[in-house]
Amino acid sequence: SAAIDTVTPDYQLIRTFYPIAKFINGIGISIDIPSQILEFKEVPFPTNVGTFLEPLLGDGGLLLVFVALPILIFLLDIISYFLLKSQSALGLFVWSNIVLVVLFSFFVPKYNAAYMYLFISIYLAHTIFNRRILNNIRFGGGHR
Repeated sequence: SAAIDTVTPDYQLIRTFYPIAKFINGIGISIDIPSQILEFKEVPFPTNVGTFLEPLLGDGGLLLVFVALPILIFLLDIISYFLLKSQSALGLFVWSNIVLVVLFSFFVPKYNAAYMYLFISIYLAHTIFNRRILNNIRFGGGHR
């Protein structure tokens, strides 16, 4: 409740899509990126820990939390389900990282960390590449 009382949303999705914002800032497009280190609050002792709600609250307030939170939870669940179902080493590695992110989400938002984007992207590229290569090998690739 302390986060809800003190956060004023800036109505940008910079906190939610932090790695993308950092990349855009890194290629020369100037964006005002807020710090991920939170201010200390007395609740009842000093802490600067934010839950997984903090990026959503900071980006769009309670409205974004109510809209995006079910989507975020469902998306993480469905991605985790398909990764676990794949039974590949890379799929299980990414799945275990998502489980760790969800485990720590009570203390700190990690679904918007660069490594999550990286691991999921690598898995998707690996899967697409393997399916394309296997289909070409299996069906002769159209060359006769």
